[in-house]
Amino acid sequence: MFCRKSTAQTLKHFKIATACSLIALTAASAPAQNKGAKKIKPPHVPGQPAFKPDSNVPAFDPNKATPDHLDTSLFKVPEGMQVTLWATSPMLFNPANMDVDHAGRVWIAEGINYRRHSGRSREGDCIRVLEDTDGDGTADKSHVFVREKELECPLGVAVFDNVIIVSNTPNMIKYTDVNRDLVFDPKVDKREVFLSGFEQPQHDHSLHAVVAGPDGRWYFTNGNCGAYFTDKSGRSFRIGGAYLNNPWAGEPSDDGQVYVGGFSASVNPDGTQAAILGFNFRNSFEQTKNSFGDLFQNDNDDPPACRVSHIIEGGSFGFFSRDGKRQWRADKRPGQDIPTAEWRQDDPGSIPAGDVYGGGAPTGMAFYENGSLGSKWQGMLLSCETGRNTVFGYLPKPDGAGFKLQRFDFLTTNTTGVFKGSDFVGG
Repeated sequence: MFCRKSTAQTLKHFKIATACSLIALTAASAPAQNKGAKKIKPPHVPGQPAFKPDSNVPAFDPNKATPDHLDTSLFKVPEGMQVTLWATSPMLFNPANMDVDHAGRVWIAEGINYRRHSGRSREGDCIRVLEDTDGDGTADKSHVFVREKELECPLGVAVFDNVIIVSNTPNMIKYTDVNRDLVFDPKVDKREVFLSGFEQPQHDHSLHAVVAGPDGRWYFTNGNCGAYFTDKSGRSFRIGGAYLNNPWAGEPSDDGQVYVGGFSASVNPDGTQAAILGFNFRNSFEQTKNSFGDLFQNDNDDPPACRVSHIIEGGSFGFFSRDGKRQWRADKRPGQDIPTAEWRQDDPGSIPAGDVYGGGAPTGMAFYENGSLGSKWQGMLLSCETGRNTVFGYLPKPDGAGFKLQRFDFLTTNTTGVFKGSDFVGG
């Protein structure tokens, strides 16, 4: 993700979110509707919390949080670059996603109340703002923009001027900081459920972060828990599958198309004219769009078949059967290896899987187009691979209707799990 989720910003350095800290990577020397669809009710009531915290979970005390020492010598980076610590606890806790605004402030979606830890933060999780006010390369100011009991490990935050979009399943929440004081005040500022109906609360295979495209539209992904959401044009989209056995799986959406599995979508900033761009993922945690409009994603996987792919619009990416009723194992044919079977690469109509690299847990993505790190890295696609303590790099090359993706380790560390990058942004 780039500054304001845009792909045409001037980037001086990158920031990577880890479990309890932010590190900065710099150059050492700065250079048409279907009337036959069944009327199935959406899964949740818009705007209502869908997960009840456990009151028996011990409360989280930020005053007792002691930051672990992060040995930056563990990181291996390209020659001429260096890693520095930008922020650590208690300035932030358990960052799940982040964005950088036009003023260089870093916005963090915190996830303390994650699954079995739900209820630790008694007043809910928060969106936090960090700043480097004196320009010395480290954060020196941190405050909470909003904290709500409804926020349960939000998986995405996006900042568009004074509009902040938070991905908090089942809802995509829109906050408007009317007086621009960087603190949400319900008496002055505005809050609305922008879109709703994403499955499933407290699940990693649900609604992920919003990113901006050069066309002015907002882009987002959702995992294979599925969704039944209605945009502000009144069109409903029903995306399901055999993972949760959604009752609407296999039913057409109001555009007349059948979508299954995880998906990529875009929508106008006013919530109208939503469109599904790609579908039948397992769990695409994030996507990124470059200034040419090319869209890339990574996709989680349990068997050893994680992937980084170019999204060809309208394409099925193979995880479920086309009717959404069967997972890939049910259709695996004799002699097929797991990557071929799981992404249905032998089936007509399946999009090429891209770089299938084996086991892992890919999360945040970014596309780097500025020359601040040197011309060698211009046009680089980056993918955080938490399962391998690595940030993968790619220099996509046109190949037919898609791109050839040759992977390399751009940033990595040891295998002890000291560093697990959850997101990558430019500031």
